[in-house]
Amino acid sequence: MKEVGFTTYPDLETKQHVYMRYKHEGSPKWYVKCNELVTRSDGVVCRCSIQEQREDHYKNWLKTHVHTCQAGEALSQQTLLDYYNKGKQSNDPMLDLSNVYDEMTIFTGKFNLALDTFASPEFTHVAKIFIMFTIYQMMNKYKQLQSANINPEKLADKLYKPITRDEIRNRMIAIANSIHLAKVLEFAKKAYTCVAIDEGKTHDYHNLDFVLTNPLEQMKPYPVEAIDMKDGQTSQDYKSAITAGFNRIDIRKVKIGSVVVDGGPAQLKCFKDTWNDSFYHDRDPKYYKILLIPCLCHRIHNSYQYIAGKNNQLQSLVKDVHRIAELCRIHADDIGAQCPQHVSTRWIYDYNICVFILKYENKIKQYINVDHDKIVQLKDCLAVLKKLILVFESDKALLANCYIWLRKAISTLNLLTSNLHNAFGSILASSLDSYTLDSDFGGLS
Repeated sequence: MKEVGFTTYPDLETKQHVYMRYKHEGSPKWYVKCNELVTRSDGVVCRCSIQEQREDHYKNWLKTHVHTCQAGEALSQQTLLDYYNKGKQSNDPMLDLSNVYDEMTIFTGKFNLALDTFASPEFTHVAKIFIMFTIYQMMNKYKQLQSANINPEKLADKLYKPITRDEIRNRMIAIANSIHLAKVLEFAKKAYTCVAIDEGKTHDYHNLDFVLTNPLEQMKPYPVEAIDMKDGQTSQDYKSAITAGFNRIDIRKVKIGSVVVDGGPAQLKCFKDTWNDSFYHDRDPKYYKILLIPCLCHRIHNSYQYIAGKNNQLQSLVKDVHRIAELCRIHADDIGAQCPQHVSTRWIYDYNICVFILKYENKIKQYINVDHDKIVQLKDCLAVLKKLILVFESDKALLANCYIWLRKAISTLNLLTSNLHNAFGSILASSLDSYTLDSDFGGLS
């Protein structure tokens, strides 16, 4: 079997099914087999029972018939790699060199090997040794083979032909595309899918990453597209990039029900009715009713960043913490450990800096004064915010539970001030409330 992929027939089926599409070695014809799963009454998950069909014959059959999935071979739990391995049916012909090449390609990707590894003369030599060893073992076990005048070395040369670097590359692309398409089609089967849009910037790139999520179905997030922003910063730039991402998702029949954005004004504007060029005013039935959910993790980071720049006492302490972190990194050899660095886009990571300072306080005091009590208070507050982010970052987090978690966090921060005289608890509680529950952009009101 070669050139394994997946396809649907939207023009021939009202209820669409996903089919595995492939060629047999040496044949120019395409074959298909239903790739859907069927759950029996006893709860066992099975493959569809339909047998392999030539694609042209099957498409003609669909013009006058309707395919209905029936339970066939029982299926165990599968990994992402098994999306590709579904192409290896139990009734396939015996193992051939193409199958071996596929396994070598998968092994190369799984362990991040160089493409030249299996194409090298050294591996070819080892592979032939394996074959010769097997032949010798068979000859020793079955005495009749000894009289067959078998030359193990010549037979190994005949059986194994080294794969080329380009062949591994091409197979890797084909397998990756098959896995990618199969994963996206899993989301296409759902009534609605949530798309998380995350902005990433480096010195050379500015991308919008699109991730498919579905916590209700316990499906793990899947990064489906990355769109180059080309350094654009305006709402129109974001609108163009988001539209491109949505179109690439929509072409796979994935139905977008909600979108999580980082909460930046330019991104938010694309979904608001206050901007005439927004998705709302496009009146595209696929997009204008999308539920907008600003990313709560970003808003938690921003709530701390904002108040750290406004409250004089907290601002002074945070600047000291950042200054100590820089000094600790300079003297890492003397301290015996590397201090975490302040991350300008993830301010809650200051918690890790506070933990480091308190752990190595005695050594750090050789270089700079440490206000132990105040750093402990800041650490305790940031621990609450960090816990929130860990909860909300989980692919199992439900928006319906976020209100409760935020209420508990705000109450905890207030209790730190009222019960433990923490100087920053109530300040951070108020900022967190204003950025989430009490915000028009928090997505919870």
